[in-house]
Amino acid sequence: MLLSLIIPVYNVEQYIAECIQSVIQQVTADIEVIIVNDGTPDDSISVIEQILGEQTASIRDCFIILNQENQGQSSARNLALKVAKGEYIAFLDSDDVLSENYLNDLKNIITNNDVDIVQFKSSRFEENTNELKEFDVGLQKHGLFQLDENLMIEIFNQSAWFPWLNIYRRKLFEGLEYPVGIYYEDAALIPELFLRAKNIYFLESVLYFYRFNLTGSLLNTSSENKKKHVDSFKSVLNLYALRMKGNPIYSISFVSMSQAFVSYMYQNFGWKAAYKCQATLQANQKDIDARKLSKRGNQLYYYLGFYFVAFLNLRG
Repeated sequence: MLLSLIIPVYNVEQYIAECIQSVIQQVTADIEVIIVNDGTPDDSISVIEQILGEQTASIRDCFIILNQENQGQSSARNLALKVAKGEYIAFLDSDDVLSENYLNDLKNIITNNDVDIVQFKSSRFEENTNELKEFDVGLQKHGLFQLDENLMIEIFNQSAWFPWLNIYRRKLFEGLEYPVGIYYEDAALIPELFLRAKNIYFLESVLYFYRFNLTGSLLNTSSENKKKHVDSFKSVLNLYALRMKGNPIYSISFVSMSQAFVSYMYQNFGWKAAYKCQATLQANQKDIDARKLSKRGNQLYYYLGFYFVAFLNLRG
């Protein structure tokens, strides 16, 4: 099996048909598509089953549907990773869409190159208008590169830890899994995959269409959800602080996530909460290797802290 495409499904009844159709139109026998029903309360799985029922046996055989009680996207992905047989792993969010060239372009790269990670371009489309906009994440490079220290610093400063932005050699996941029960789980896992990889191939093609969904859980403003955001920031930052002691490149991730955390506190709880949050993060200042910070925003936040965040929020 060449590639395993993992699709967690939860409460996406209005989007899932478009998502699955974008896979069906290009799937081949050397691809397995692992759909994880994360206890979805709507008819998402019924829609999928109806679509698959209309396909030939050869296409249906490419799909696996796993079921679990609702435990979140991380748990769903972990379950799929345990059964995946592909040499490479890809991720597709169930409200997003693949380019019609996605599988063909990626298969060409991984069959002709001994590569650990392949990164490609993406576009964002608005939920209501379907208007495509460039989604400027990842690095502006093309071709095969060794993941030396300089390139790794560029990648970490970019902080584009979207799991769907790349495909990964499956062995990179050995002994790793997504943390369950928090947000920003991608930022906890994906950097570790890059640190295990030896090389990366950058594609200039736009292969993924990301839906900007205003009803997503990350944008929920309930007090319960805000608390989950805060707890998640703390969890990932504690992880980064620990990793930073063994590998200075995590200085970049710690600074970037700290800025995001202080900004979140400023926007949702006011400047006093943000200032207090900044003060608690100062304890890790001594472990940060500022020489790794090449992105202007990371540099300014490192030196100015709360005041840089306040300036950005007041200006915005």
